Amino acid sequence: MLCLRVHEHFLSSSANHSFRATVGNGNDGWNESKPIILHNISKQDFQDVLWVFYDKTLRRKAPAKKWLGILLTAEKLKIQRIRIQTLAVGKLAKMEPPNVDPIARIAVQQRYDMDMTWAKDAFMDVVQRTEPLTEEEAIDIGTFATVTPMAMVS
Repeated sequence: MLCLRVHEHFLSSSANHSFRATVGNGNDGWNESKPIILHNISKQDFQDVLWVFYDKTLRRKAPAKKWLGILLTAEKLKIQRIRIQTLAVGKLAKMEPPNVDPIARIAVQQRYDMDMTWAKDAFMDVVQRTEPLTEEEAIDIGTFATVTPMAMVS
C-alpha cells in the first residue's frame, strides 16, 4: 500500500460534496492508521492529479494521454474543481488526440463539449468496426454521439 500525504484543501474544496464523503466515513484520512482507500485508481493516475494541484504555474507540458488520464481520474474521484477540467480540456483541445480507446475519446469530447473534429478519427473507428456499440458504450458516449456515426456513413 502506498500512503501519500495530501493537504485537505485540495481534496475537500475540490468537490461539490466533500471528497471525504465520497470515499470515507469522515474519520478516514486523518492519519496513516486510517487512510482513504482509492479503488480503481492507480498510483500514477493519482500522482498526475496531484501534479495539477501542486503546479502553481499551470504551464507544464504533458502528452495528451496524460491529460486525458487526469481528466478521467478527476471524474472517478468526483473532483469537480473547474480548474482541473478547464486545464485538461484546454490542453487536450490543442493537441492531437491521444491514441486511446475511441469510445473514451468520444465520451470526453461529448462530456466536455469539445470541437467534434477532435474525435473525428474515433467516430470513424467506431463506424468501421464490425461489432455494434454495446449498451454500456452507448451510455458512455450519449445519444447524440450514438447516432452521429451513422450519419457519417450516409
